[in-house]
Formats: sequence, C-alpha cells, structure tokens
Amino acid sequence: MPFLRASDPVFDQSSYWARRARVPAALVPEVPSPVRIDTEGLASVDIKIVDGRIAGFSDQAIADGLPFCDLEDGQAWPCFVDLHTHLDKGHIVLRGGKVIDTMLPDYRELDSLFA
Repeated sequence: MPFLRASDPVFDQSSYWARRARVPAALVPEVPSPVRIDTEGLASVDIKIVDGRIAGFSDQAIADGLPFCDLEDGQAWPCFVDLHTHLDKGHIVLRGGKVIDTMLPDYRELDSLFA
C-alpha cells in the first residue's frame, strides 16, 4: 500500500480521483450498485474530489482527465474520526456501568473535572 503524503503532487490539484479506496459503507450516501460490501462493512470505491470536497463515489473512476492517486485498497475515513479510543480514559466509564472498585475514586475525580 502506498504511503501518501500531503506533499504528493495529486493533492496540489483541487480536483482528482482517489481510486481503489475501502470506505465504511455506512458513510457513503449511495453505494454504487455493482460495489460489494465486505464482511467488515467496507465498500471498495473510487472517490471523486472536486474543489477539495467529496463530490461522489463510483465503482470505477471515469476517464474525465482528472489526476488520481491509487490507494491500493487502503482504507479512507473522513476527518476527525477517532479510530483508537480508550474508554477508561475518555471520562465516560462511570456511565458505562462496569467500573473496577479500585479505580472508582480516580474516575470520580476525573469525571468531576469535565462535568
């Protein structure tokens, strides 16, 4: 899988295709009909970017002359998605119902800071 950097020349363009991306099907407004959703809930699609924003999804990039980057079936997620969370450090553990007694005083103190 390629390691793409923000300095990649394709990102200098305001419009381009991100080809062969695996994206959460739940976040795609309309999954193109021939696209299959795998067991992880990911759809393999090409993403069209226009003026720096997602303009659409396709099962195959259209030959429209736009540059493209090949994600080689790498996952693409929207910005600001927390892919790694520690529930015990998210200050929500008291709301979850299961708390280890030895940790309870620490959580109560932390929770009070963010209440």
